[in-house]
Amino acid sequence: MSDPSYYDITLKLSEIKHLFQESEFDPFIPQQDSSSGIDQIINTVKPKSLTCKLRTTILLPADRLSDNLEQSTIEALQCYCTARIERTTNDLATLRGRGIRALKRGLLFLALCLLLSTLFDGLDSLPGLIRRFLSEGCLIAGWVSLWHPIELLLYEWGPYWREKKIYELIKDMELKLTSQG
Repeated sequence: MSDPSYYDITLKLSEIKHLFQESEFDPFIPQQDSSSGIDQIINTVKPKSLTCKLRTTILLPADRLSDNLEQSTIEALQCYCTARIERTTNDLATLRGRGIRALKRGLLFLALCLLLSTLFDGLDSLPGLIRRFLSEGCLIAGWVSLWHPIELLLYEWGPYWREKKIYELIKDMELKLTSQG
């Protein structure tokens, strides 16, 4: 009976290096997944809730197992995940910086548009329809200028955050190597 606080994953690899590298595709092997083991884990975890822990069993040919392979694989996996977490954290900080810079430009443009809207609204020399068209056009353009900064700051960070959480789950997962068969 499986523990509900864990999500169990089983990978069948021909070599441990295929945990990080894609294996060569063989069209004569039906239903072969040539993606790397780490990609298989990520693809399995992506649609799941990130609240449970992972437990992964890697099945290898018996002649590919050695005494210290499990420990060295755990260390390599943790090193790999740490590097990916750092990269994703950096990407998040870069995105946040882009969003703040875009917000500053957008607010400046909005202020300019509000000023122009007020000026157009006060021009009695223009017919009412044209005055209203220019005034409200400036208002709309000003508010639209905030669309991209708001998108960056409210929505774009989500996939990066989820990727970081997935790598944190993988880094802390239980790993067991065993022989196939």
